[in-house]
Amino acid sequence: MLLALGILFNNWLSIWVLRPINRWSVGEISLNFVMATIQYFTCSLVCIEVHGGQEVDMNRWFEKQRVAFLSAFAALCGMAIFAN
Repeated sequence: MLLALGILFNNWLSIWVLRPINRWSVGEISLNFVMATIQYFTCSLVCIEVHGGQEVDMNRWFEKQRVAFLSAFAALCGMAIFAN
């Protein structure tokens, strides 16, 4: 979860340098939209939902979600390599 938070913070900082751009191309808009979408799914997959004070078995949850959020991290890293 800390890795997702770190990547999210880093992406927010990287967006700051885009503020002086006066005209955006469709490609730039699409690239930023795809990055934000992948970032959203990455963060949502690593967050555990806890309902009403119940105990959470994090080991079992990790085994269940492992492929999904590692795939999301890989997609995010691949997109970051492409974007940079």
